Amino acid sequence: MKARTILIVVPLALLMYIYSSQTWKDSAKDATHKTIEQMHSLAPAPGYTLGEIGIQGGPAPFPKTGKTFTARKTSSSSIAKECKAFIAYARQLGTSSLSDETPSKSSPNEHLQITCVATLSGLSAIDDVRVSSTFNLYGFVQHENGKSTLKVDLNRETITPVNKRSNFTYNANISAYYGEIDLDPNTETGTPADERLTILDLIGNYRVTHPQADPYDPAIIDGILKKFRASESKISVKNIADASGQVTRLHVRPTGGYLPFCMSVRKFNPAYFGTPDPGRYYAIGYGEKLSDDAEYGASATGDCPTN
Repeated sequence: MKARTILIVVPLALLMYIYSSQTWKDSAKDATHKTIEQMHSLAPAPGYTLGEIGIQGGPAPFPKTGKTFTARKTSSSSIAKECKAFIAYARQLGTSSLSDETPSKSSPNEHLQITCVATLSGLSAIDDVRVSSTFNLYGFVQHENGKSTLKVDLNRETITPVNKRSNFTYNANISAYYGEIDLDPNTETGTPADERLTILDLIGNYRVTHPQADPYDPAIIDGILKKFRASESKISVKNIADASGQVTRLHVRPTGGYLPFCMSVRKFNPAYFGTPDPGRYYAIGYGEKLSDDAEYGASATGDCPTN
């Protein structure tokens, strides 16, 4: 009995598609690798030391999605100064968006500055354990045969060194990815953070446009938040006054099982944030507890301490 040969015919169009698809992927990968090399060749932010370029992703089962390198420095300068210098560097790299959903949309400098300071100053050392919070920026590069999504993240280790001087370590990761990738799968909308940002914008904008008004007057705060409280009636926003009767904090109790927050509404401090008050673009700083002199937008879970 003769063996039978089975001939499988693959349509030429399918072969061409497979070839062109793989070629496209290879071209996008090559372009992304060139992008990270160009980023690596730029002078780093002052005082930073760059690491070598490495693979982003892998080993199996994690896919290789691009390339990355690190930047690191130790500094005793203010967070505002460090943020300003690093943001200038990040813009040179092509990252200036706060959203991974719209990486090609650049955010204003004051928005980046306020968010960076609020993020990096939000946490403090707990029982000598290193604690950090990460400030993320995104970018986008369109190549002839594909695209590269860029991400830069910066964190500040908050533990005080052994020598007890105010030197803190800043760590950054600079990455370029090819293909479709969700850099922040945890992005949510309609969260208590969104509600608190709305409150900060309402109060901050009023203060900038009414510079002669008492920023802590309970009646003025109530007037600013009247429409918000009416439209968001399920959210409890309670004024918390200091010993002199001035409203310096708000207690926000959201719905949906979220924990309540105490939030500082002390007047925006340009020296602390490193930028004049823009009347918008505010950010929330997170901490374990809220100090009496907490800056505008600083928050901590739980109830506000009362006098």
